[in-house]
Amino acid sequence: FFSSMSCQHDHGHGMGHHPDWGSEVHDGIYMRDNRPNGMGPHTYNRELDPRLIPDEIKRLQRVIEKLEESNAELQAALQEDPTEQEFKIAVEENLVVIARTKCKIRELEKRTPCKCSPAADDDGMSNASLML
Repeated sequence: FFSSMSCQHDHGHGMGHHPDWGSEVHDGIYMRDNRPNGMGPHTYNRELDPRLIPDEIKRLQRVIEKLEESNAELQAALQEDPTEQEFKIAVEENLVVIARTKCKIRELEKRTPCKCSPAADDDGMSNASLML
C-alpha cells in the first residue's frame, strides 16, 4: 500500500547533506551557511580591524557564557523530563556553537600582540617607543 507512495521532491539522498538543511555539523545536527560566497568560516578574522579584536573576543566570550547558562538550564529541565527531545537538541546545538565560538576566539587571539611585552613592528621598534 505505502510502497507506491513517494515524495515528489528531492531529499538529497546520497549527496552528503540535505540541500535545505545544510551540512551535518554533529551527529544528526545540520547547519546552513548563509554567508555570501567567498566568506569562509574564518574570513571575518582577516577583515576585522586589529584594534577591535579585544572587544570582539570579549563579545564572543559573553556569547559562550550565555550559551553555557542556557545549557545548564536545559540540563536542569531535562532532569525533570528526560524525554524532552527539543531540550536535548538545543543542548547539542549550543555545544556546536560553543565549540565554533571557541575556535573563533583562538583564531582572533593569534592576531593579537603579546600582552606580556611591548609589541614590535616589522622595523623592530616597539609601539611604546613611538608614543610621544
